[in-house]
Amino acid sequence: MIKATDGNISRIEAKAQEYLEAMQVAKRDGGKLENYLDADGVDALQKVMISDKQRTIQVEGQTDTVAALTIAALLHMDSSVEEDRKKRITVKLNSSNDFSIDAAEAITTTLNKLGSAVVVVAASKLASMGEILLAAGDYKPVPSKTSVERRPANKGPSV
Repeated sequence: MIKATDGNISRIEAKAQEYLEAMQVAKRDGGKLENYLDADGVDALQKVMISDKQRTIQVEGQTDTVAALTIAALLHMDSSVEEDRKKRITVKLNSSNDFSIDAAEAITTTLNKLGSAVVVVAASKLASMGEILLAAGDYKPVPSKTSVERRPANKGPSV
């Protein structure tokens, strides 16, 4: 059985906290988020689209840095005023490559701690850890173009 490693999950969560602080400062200053992130965060921002107004996070990557930025965005939206917390957060996953077990565990743990309701939607193909994230949401909408890609271990990409 493959198991998540606590040390790596802790690193992802620490980086998420750093990114959360950057989001809060950027919002307070009225600045662009990329000006407050480190180089890895700026790269991850190309794969994580965040809309505070619509309370939507679209995730198109699968690195630990992408996971940390996703967690930070979830925490940031969940910490908003009570009126906004009544509105659900939507996470759209689009990753035919797979998240690491550690990244999926860190995101799932965060989803379970949030006060806001969260809808997790498959925007296109998902691999195995994406399925776990899909199941972690509070609501289970069935979009018209959802697919889950399954690949045998060590067999490479499916066709």
